[in-house]
Amino acid sequence: PATNDVDELQAQRTVLELNEQESGTEESQPKEPRSQFSLTDAGLQHRATSSYETYDFLMSQRTYIMSHTDMSWSKVLKSAAGILGALFSVSQDSGECVACAVADPLLPDCPLIYISSKFEELTGYYREWVIGRNCRFLQPKVKEMNMYYNEEECMAMREFCREVKEPGSRIITLLLNESATDLPFWNLLLMEHIEIEGKPYILGVQTNLEYELEKLTELLVRTDGRREQLSRLRAICKGEERKLERLTMQKFAAHCIKVWSLNLPRTWLLPSMKYRIQSRHHTSQASKRVMLPLLGLQLTKDVDMFDTVSKALQDGIRHFCLFVPGRSGADEGKFSHPGADAADRHIMTLRIAVLLNKLKEKFYHYLAPAVSFSIVTCPDSVGVFPILRQMLRSKGYNIKAWLLQSAKIRPAVLSSCWKAMTAEYDAGEVSALGCLGAGANVLEAWTEVCRGGAPLAVWAMEMHPGKLQEDSRRKDLVRSLQDLGVKCICYNLLGPGNILLEDQNFIEAADEYQMDPMMFAVKWAEAQGFAVLLSQLWTELDEDEEVEMGEGECVALNFHTNFVTMYQLGSHAQSCLGRACCNTPERILAERSSLGMGRRNAINRRSSMTTEITRRSSVESRFQGEHSPRVRRRQSLPPLDSRKSIDSGSSASLVPIPPRNSKTMPNPVRERLRRSKEDMVPFPAEVIGG
Repeated sequence: PATNDVDELQAQRTVLELNEQESGTEESQPKEPRSQFSLTDAGLQHRATSSYETYDFLMSQRTYIMSHTDMSWSKVLKSAAGILGALFSVSQDSGECVACAVADPLLPDCPLIYISSKFEELTGYYREWVIGRNCRFLQPKVKEMNMYYNEEECMAMREFCREVKEPGSRIITLLLNESATDLPFWNLLLMEHIEIEGKPYILGVQTNLEYELEKLTELLVRTDGRREQLSRLRAICKGEERKLERLTMQKFAAHCIKVWSLNLPRTWLLPSMKYRIQSRHHTSQASKRVMLPLLGLQLTKDVDMFDTVSKALQDGIRHFCLFVPGRSGADEGKFSHPGADAADRHIMTLRIAVLLNKLKEKFYHYLAPAVSFSIVTCPDSVGVFPILRQMLRSKGYNIKAWLLQSAKIRPAVLSSCWKAMTAEYDAGEVSALGCLGAGANVLEAWTEVCRGGAPLAVWAMEMHPGKLQEDSRRKDLVRSLQDLGVKCICYNLLGPGNILLEDQNFIEAADEYQMDPMMFAVKWAEAQGFAVLLSQLWTELDEDEEVEMGEGECVALNFHTNFVTMYQLGSHAQSCLGRACCNTPERILAERSSLGMGRRNAINRRSSMTTEITRRSSVESRFQGEHSPRVRRRQSLPPLDSRKSIDSGSSASLVPIPPRNSKTMPNPVRERLRRSKEDMVPFPAEVIGG
């Protein structure tokens, strides 16, 4: 009785396809009708007409489905109980616990006629909007991106849905999909032809891949090597299909990813520091496992946010540390305007919002599942954390740690701040809590006043090889933290003002391992079990080098992870530990003062030029596949700061130090001559009365 309605829908679909072929566009996600501006009135009228025809077709098809189709979860489960029961251990009492959809291959464009509530939760699309549409709305909205990642899979699905097949015909595909909020996810899709009440349908079961998510996210970096790895993963999923007879869908997905990850290049990711946090309420409960990236990049109010983050992502860095402006305990005696800190915090929040929008514009948000942030706040800026956390979480980014700047903090202030941090930790909004810039006295104060709160998980402090070797108090602090199970994070790896660049022993050890001094220091920290915060990175491709990227006109995510490649191809961290010997900053300053001016300048030039050395012969021999382009190093950190800031013994700033001009160095002889010349200048006539 509904044959005429189906014929009318088919006719509307044919007209719609002809219009799409004439306009040269594809329907990636049908939307409500809206005019699209064009250079000519004819183009504007054609686009608006095409949009209205799409909308009319969807409304007609949705009306037909609602009036002629009575599909429910009980009917789906009754007809597909064998499939769902085997793949997800589903029973009649389980409810809609599976993300699945049912499509009608007899209707034009094979529209969806039913979706489960779990499907709505996974994709973010509600049922009233989905019914009557083809499932292609889940694919990336940009056609070129969709073709790059999903072209072969889309062709296979189109062929599978073109006509009705025997019940039990099955296909498995691995697709890159996007949720309603434009966040990408890997969808292991199983489609099978079934019959419900004697009528043919297609059942699609969606499985979101969450196992080894960081490695899966690296597949989105558009290089030929990663594209080959994606093809290999898809081949494994299809080749292991027979194991679905005895494995659930989640276990099957984990098995395929595990097999695939065994042969991944080790240059994909930096190492991560693994540690466990004991349960807060019951020590007998299992501890929580936390992964802290080896390397993070500092983001302060004085840096170009997008430029810094985008270059770091291109170099393979996936962890960033936000420093929120505020007043720490060490700044209590300093004068500042009452509203200055609040204004800085507000500006910092706005800049982060702009950063997240720019990352989305350039498709960097595709890497969000593998990118994490840590947030550092002062005691007076603790209230900013919930705002930043909500901004980052809404874009799909993870929050690794919340650190409190605790230098010279009073116990009462520490206790009140830790209560606020504990509330966020108990709510599951942050993985770990810690302190930054504090000494042993703060650790003792925390032990006394914060024992009832969340556990102390990380401790960030200034650390370099010379300091750990010679400073007994720092050794005791590190030992105490390790006894408590606290993970250490170090910054200023080259000492105050990068003074280790003047240590001849340290530079020679880095040269021996053919590494940049800063990278050599990071290897030392990894061998010690420390994570690292850097103020900047220093790798780049040769300007005259043409890099072979993935095909396609879209330049999004077309980059090589140069820093990760260089670091992972370097010597093992433990082998660098024994050679990372250096003098203390005080000894280096004493040696500098004992040298003549000519010899001192020569050492400065030597330490600055060390990071410019290109060792292509040793690196190129180990580059294979996607790591074929050559990499050169540029100066890792600025030259030394003035001696005054080093002699004072104050901790170095986390903000990069500007290059030093030798003419502006404090020089008593030059200063005395300048003052004597000023004293000899005669007073103007109007001053002495004419």
